[in-house]
Amino acid sequence: MIKSFLLLTASVALCLPGWAQMPMTPSLSAMGCPVNFSVERKPIGSIIQTDGKQLRRSGQGVQINFHPSDAARIVRASVVVHGLSGRATMLPITQANNKVTQSFDLQRKNGKQLATRELWPKSMAVVESVEITSLEFADGSTWHASDASRCSSSPSLYLPVDNK
Repeated sequence: MIKSFLLLTASVALCLPGWAQMPMTPSLSAMGCPVNFSVERKPIGSIIQTDGKQLRRSGQGVQINFHPSDAARIVRASVVVHGLSGRATMLPITQANNKVTQSFDLQRKNGKQLATRELWPKSMAVVESVEITSLEFADGSTWHASDASRCSSSPSLYLPVDNK
């Protein structure tokens, strides 16, 4: 009986859609982060714009998702994406020689909330983490990262093959 139940449970888990199986890594609000957010990896691909031009994206993208109650308060966010470059490396490999970062400034557009944004770092083959370095809120207050208060989140190792 127990074996049948375990087999049924495992079968159901395998049949769930990808989004239901995908673990999300929330920000570490216990470390003093004033907002809740998560990040997801985006597959490498090309985007075709409606005007017929094709935009090629290189490297790995990441989507930053702010919790709805926090997104309503945020006017601007400065973030740094940490990752590894895609350049060839000679042995012995040291962690420091492939580390790269890229900064992004995220703002509300046309009064719309800063709920989700896709970031596409240049020359970054693998995204390791996203760090928020400063926030500006609708009430005029600001927050800046410090030793005592940090906002960082790492994407899951789950990477969809396409955008579905």
